[in-house]
Amino acid sequence: MATESKDLDVLKALGSVTLKDVWDHVKWGVLIWAALTGLEFAVGAIIPLKEETADSWIKAQVGAVPKWLWWPIGWAVATWFIRGKHINFTLPASKFLWALLSFQLFLIVACCQFLPHMAALAVINAVMTAMGVLGFLIDLGAQNLAERKTKA
Repeated sequence: MATESKDLDVLKALGSVTLKDVWDHVKWGVLIWAALTGLEFAVGAIIPLKEETADSWIKAQVGAVPKWLWWPIGWAVATWFIRGKHINFTLPASKFLWALLSFQLFLIVACCQFLPHMAALAVINAVMTAMGVLGFLIDLGAQNLAERKTKA
């Protein structure tokens, strides 16, 4: 019951966004996506990583440590930098947003698995930017709904 009302809230918020607001946010989203992707392409062109270079570097730097040990090492390093800090991560209660989040994760994993590196980066940037724009539009729609309620 509660998640159904959350779904309705999200969809009502999206329904109260004007086309002008959608256009403004999508336009900025496309510009941000193009800038990020262009920057990544430029860095990729300046610093080309060949497989042989990457292989020899990996073997020289991390080859002595077993692969299974890297997960605990990564966990230890990540938690070292965030120790003492409160991190609040909440999964969306809305079925609609949960489905979008799950699809986003699936798409990113599929892109990394099946696309060339640069194409995968462009798609990942597009997905992340689209989710950011959607978040802004939901917030804007919720503000519009609140303004309508106060006027009525």
